[in-house]
Amino acid sequence: MVAYKMKRPIKGVYVRWFANSSQIFPDYRDVSGSIVSMRRINRAKTLVNKIIDEERKTIEREFKKRCTGTPKFDFEFAKEKVNTAKLSSVVKPDESVYGMTTAGTIWITPMKMSDELLIGTLLHEALHDICTVNGKVLCEKDDHHVLRALGDNC
Repeated sequence: MVAYKMKRPIKGVYVRWFANSSQIFPDYRDVSGSIVSMRRINRAKTLVNKIIDEERKTIEREFKKRCTGTPKFDFEFAKEKVNTAKLSSVVKPDESVYGMTTAGTIWITPMKMSDELLIGTLLHEALHDICTVNGKVLCEKDDHHVLRALGDNC
């Protein structure tokens, strides 16, 4: 079993995973969870960075399926975005926007979210724009296709 998929990899965080090992996103439970705080975001950052480190080959394989040409990956950029994630004061709680990325910073909406959804949102936003082909990032549609193949339900 992959280390991050242990029952309680981080104190205070409960995450359920898919049985399929090719899916790196958690299995989103149908629960609301508590309101997101910086404390919860900081706990989730450790786990998301661990997923990015341990699943590089899986992520690369799925992006390569979608690319024409030779892709380049910037996993350090993804981890940097995770490490600078913040609670958004601009985005109002809304069921359709969990997070967004601007200028290399991930902004998380302060709303009720399960641990799985918080981790999935951070991972989703971190993986946007990490793959480039000929110096250009993939379009959002292609990014989302890859994220769905990795287990996200974006």
